[in-house]
Amino acid sequence: MGENTITLTLADKSGQTIETPLNPVTRTFTLAVDEAEVSN
Repeated sequence: MGENTITLTLADKSGQTIETPLNPVTRTFTLAVDEAEVSN
């Protein structure tokens, strides 16, 4: 749980990185405990 970061890179069929303005892209998100799941 907590803060997580993921980086995605688009690649062509030969595995080479595709050159675009948004490639690669990194996103950060937070996972939290679902209290309904914990109390069961």
